[in-house]
Amino acid sequence: MKSIGFEIKEINDLLIKKISKDAQLENRCIITPTQVKIVSYLECNKKNTTYQKDIEVYLKSKKSTVSGILDTMEKNNLIKRVNDPKDLRLKQIVLTEYAKDKINNIKLKLEKINNDLGKNISKEDLEVFFKVTNQIKNNINNKED
Repeated sequence: MKSIGFEIKEINDLLIKKISKDAQLENRCIITPTQVKIVSYLECNKKNTTYQKDIEVYLKSKKSTVSGILDTMEKNNLIKRVNDPKDLRLKQIVLTEYAKDKINNIKLKLEKINNDLGKNISKEDLEVFFKVTNQIKNNINNKED
């Protein structure tokens, strides 16, 4: 009998490999799926001030994990940490101009990956897929419909 968890894990592993392979910047710097999520989050929330804590909540990750990811992103010139004018203990997380230039390229690559994932799958089957994945998420969170 097949295991739902193992199937999800295998799909996740394949997807991470695909995104990592396709999401390279021109200097051959690889942007990870988590970094793509952070860049997308910052882009979508560009009118709001974003702090590391906001990203921790968004990713549902620990402070140390997010700090390491942001360190790498800063080293790769994707984000910068800026002193908050109201509270110098806080650092705002902002996209660099370099990252802003790459956002459209990243979006196009992600759109292509998403289209590839749904290739040869009917609209009806995709609706069933999303219904099932939502139920699995509810089951994990012990929610009832």
